Amino acid sequence: AHYNLGIMLASEGKLDEAVYQFRESLRISPGYAKAHNNLGSALLNQGRLDEAITSYREALRLNPEYTLAQENLKNALAVQKKFR
Repeated sequence: AHYNLGIMLASEGKLDEAVYQFRESLRISPGYAKAHNNLGSALLNQGRLDEAITSYREALRLNPEYTLAQENLKNALAVQKKFR
């Protein structure tokens, strides 16, 4: 339920609330790669690049074949390189 609420809130641009819901989802199910990926996306949209990268990496640690997390990490790392 927390995960689904996080998706809905993120789609509405309510990123603080979405981050909270994704973190709650992960508190209950820490091995949920999709929640790590979506947390990363919400954090990225808040400009919290380092935290987003950490979330994407955790999603990939849990599921190395997770294509969307691979793409998100690649894009976040490209942004990080641009601004550092």
